Amino acid sequence: MLKSLFLSKRRPKDPTEDRILSLFGFLAVELGFQYRRTDLGNYTDRNGKLLFCGPYLAYSFYNPRFCLNILYLEQREDYCVTVTETFSPDRKALETGSAVSDNYAYHLVSLASAVRAALEQNPELTKDMLLSALGKEPKG
Repeated sequence: MLKSLFLSKRRPKDPTEDRILSLFGFLAVELGFQYRRTDLGNYTDRNGKLLFCGPYLAYSFYNPRFCLNILYLEQREDYCVTVTETFSPDRKALETGSAVSDNYAYHLVSLASAVRAALEQNPELTKDMLLSALGKEPKG
């Protein structure tokens, strides 16, 4: 099973992770990206005030040129996708990356197809090039 390629230790079944790996696993299997699942705990504001109970998770696929982060707040079934230059398990770094359109965040199949197409066109894709391919101007 594809998921077994990415797990370093046993953890409870995560159907969201299964879905994300089925869509984006090609990044690791075919293109040599690293994969990491990060538990971000509860969802709080900048001052630490609890907004929603977790789990709040990040599923990250990264190489030396960029990191694609799929953030998921289970309680609300809410997604946010960001692109950063490097991988970080730090919540603030993940959340302040360049956000891709909600059209992609809520249509992960389309996002996976667009990422695959962009990488097929240019295997040396960088963060800014990916954002451009996804129709988003990079943050300056």
